[in-house]
Amino acid sequence: MVYGGDRLEQRRGYEGFRVITLSAMCGAVFFLLPFWVPAFLGLISLLSLFSPLPLMYATRRLGLARGSLTVLLATLMLVLLKGPLIGLLFLFDFGILALSLCFLLEAHVSIERAILFSGLSTLLVTGAVGGVYATYADIGVLEGLRQWIDSALSQAIGALEKSNLPPEQVLVLQGRQEMLVQLFLSLTPSLVLGFMSMISFLNVITVNRVLSLLKQPPMFSVGDLTRWRSPDRLVWGLLAAGFCTAFYSGGFSVIAWNLLILFAVAYFFQGLSIVAYFFKTWRVPRFLAILIYFLMVTQFPLAVLIAITGLFDLWINFRRL
Repeated sequence: MVYGGDRLEQRRGYEGFRVITLSAMCGAVFFLLPFWVPAFLGLISLLSLFSPLPLMYATRRLGLARGSLTVLLATLMLVLLKGPLIGLLFLFDFGILALSLCFLLEAHVSIERAILFSGLSTLLVTGAVGGVYATYADIGVLEGLRQWIDSALSQAIGALEKSNLPPEQVLVLQGRQEMLVQLFLSLTPSLVLGFMSMISFLNVITVNRVLSLLKQPPMFSVGDLTRWRSPDRLVWGLLAAGFCTAFYSGGFSVIAWNLLILFAVAYFFQGLSIVAYFFKTWRVPRFLAILIYFLMVTQFPLAVLIAITGLFDLWINFRRL
């Protein structure tokens, strides 16, 4: 005989299994979109940036242990579909990011610290695993990273060569490939951390927005982000890093450039909050707002303008105008 309590437990177990399976499948499918979607449908492939979202949903609903199981299941699916390299890339980039972000936000850590620490955890774990692999494969860590960046740039230039980019511009990129490899190698820490911060922010905001559209309470309590401001003292770090990039060279200059990029990302977030505030105040249609957000993230000159807006908000306070 199955009693009411046993039936309830069975129902909960089935529901948990369903959430784990569907979340893992969604995370794996999002991650594989750039491999499956044709180049002319590139906007759809950007959904891969939301691979952590279903993992965060499962973790928030079922707890950290079952959330970890969801991440491992999605990783296994990717290993079976695309091989161990793709599976490990997903695990160390988006899997750890989703778990650490949920853990920090459930511990009531502020949104900016949760984003920073989750990105740092991803960077450190990936670096440690890469170091172990480089030692095992008897290659230098920097040399292995250089080879990976060079391969990625070669693939990117090859894709541009097949696009509508003028041939002379492709030749210029090919001639400067070694310089670009060295540049990306020097700025890898800040670029990875900045990218992971963007991914964290997008997924936290999106999952709360989706739940609000479904008339459900938000998954994370992050406050009114349209009022968010970076600490005022951060500007001194920005000025110091800028001074060092201008008057120093060598390893000290590399550290300063990495810090400068991270400070710029912080002010970019502040600029985004200003834009979001005016969108909310002026009741800008959601479709138009999404389009403008996309342009701000993908168009470099516009992103720089948003970061400058965030910086000058320290003195002008645009939200009080």
